[in-house]
Amino acid sequence: MFRSPHPELVPLLEKHDLSWELFAKKGRLPQGLQWVSEKRRDVITELHLAGTSWTEMTLVTGLSLGAIQRGTRAMWNEASKRNRQESAARVGASRKGEVKPWLSTQLRQGWQEGKYDFFKGRVRTQGEIERQRAALTPEVRSGMSATHKKLWETPEYREFLLAFHRSPQERRRRSKRTTKYIAKHPGKSSRGRCAWHHGIKCSRSKVWTRSSYERAAMTILDTNPEVVSYDVESLLRDSVGYFLPDIIIRYSSGRVCLVEVKASWVLRLPPNDKNQTRLERSRQFALAQGWDFEIWTEKDRLAHVVL
Repeated sequence: MFRSPHPELVPLLEKHDLSWELFAKKGRLPQGLQWVSEKRRDVITELHLAGTSWTEMTLVTGLSLGAIQRGTRAMWNEASKRNRQESAARVGASRKGEVKPWLSTQLRQGWQEGKYDFFKGRVRTQGEIERQRAALTPEVRSGMSATHKKLWETPEYREFLLAFHRSPQERRRRSKRTTKYIAKHPGKSSRGRCAWHHGIKCSRSKVWTRSSYERAAMTILDTNPEVVSYDVESLLRDSVGYFLPDIIIRYSSGRVCLVEVKASWVLRLPPNDKNQTRLERSRQFALAQGWDFEIWTEKDRLAHVVL
């Protein structure tokens, strides 16, 4: 704390009838001096309303940045907004016309160094969300679109984005999110001859089936006296992430079988096809659990029951 008040602070102290000694007093105020906190807030608020930056306020008042931010009553005032806009405009004008892949490099480096850890887990308030939406005017959106298109034309920037989206970590994250969404909203992510089916022995009385083959398989299971119960598209997790196998059957003998219901043409696909990869993933999971694994097609188990 300074020994004497800053020249810009003197008229404010006189205006609010507050001495420098009381304004600069540290720690808890004695009984009867609580009014000092209010007057101190009045001084800080007046500085803030005048458009004084955070750095300038710390220099003028001698207070810490945290004390100033807690003390002001003028958050998001118009003068401060203009101050930030003018500062941003000066920064933008200093590098006008540049392609800025360097900015992504700086941000990534900052994240790695932990400079932005205070953002982790933080939930935006409704007021913040509304302010951000209001700031995205058609002009701002148009400028952002033009910037992104220009960056996309830069080979280094384009390859960086593509490498990120193709990375195993990002693909695993999207797969997890999509699998959970499909399990929660089965009717919104379906193609083919989909329909609701009421299974007698199914763990759920009403399930969304994605093909007539699946409904045929459920009909077989409902009429098989050896079947105790079965689950359809249970959300399972392995070392790769989440996935939804077609059917898990429990027999009266204690046997458990994981069944994938597929069209016969799927079995003729090359081994590296995503459908074959998913079948192999289900088979490996079943073996790890000590279950049996079967693939039912319209040419064998479903031959006489296809709906």
